[in-house]
Amino acid sequence: MAHSAITGLSADLLPHRQWAVSRWFYANPIWYYHRRSAAHEIRPSGKFYQLVDSLLRDVCHLLNDAGLRTTPSCEGHSYPRERFERIWEELKREEPLIRGEGLVVKDSENDQAFLFRQSDYRIPWPSFEDFYREASAHQNVGYLGILVPSDRPDLAERFASSQYTTPATRLRLDDQIGTLLGGTLFEVRVETTDSTTRAAEWRDFTRYVPQMLAAGQAVAQ
Repeated sequence: MAHSAITGLSADLLPHRQWAVSRWFYANPIWYYHRRSAAHEIRPSGKFYQLVDSLLRDVCHLLNDAGLRTTPSCEGHSYPRERFERIWEELKREEPLIRGEGLVVKDSENDQAFLFRQSDYRIPWPSFEDFYREASAHQNVGYLGILVPSDRPDLAERFASSQYTTPATRLRLDDQIGTLLGGTLFEVRVETTDSTTRAAEWRDFTRYVPQMLAAGQAVAQ
């Protein structure tokens, strides 16, 4: 089966806040390729929830059902070195395919298949150790972007004034990316190397969200 061609994808690590303005593709869900999105649309679907990390599914459902949108996200992880070794092996296996016959990748938002082929493609890191150093530090940060529509300024104000903060979690406004997405964007960051603490932080934030939504609905009535 012939697939539409695609070029210009990268496997490097982006700052979390840029995930929402990028398009994501995968050949294997163990790692994602990406490129800058010209016109990003966030469309929650059944496939969307399958790809969302387990600690974030409930809160994404709550937010999306209330008319808010959630951006590409990650609960944060504490993977061992062995997992990154497997990822590196996969990236090295895919590299010559991309430069040659092409690698079939799927758009993570709609599962549409493309053939990623680029003769000058190279893995962004010169060695596994360079990759591991960057990726292992990156994995300790959990991230969720919450986009409040422009027609809900009351709810945006409630999120902005909530000052939700714990020793490991912070909710804050991101004006720049929100403007690009056509709403008011808030980012939730959970930073910890401990998986038990991370799970508790996301559970607490998930329990907090209905209070925010209910208060916003009360104002809107």
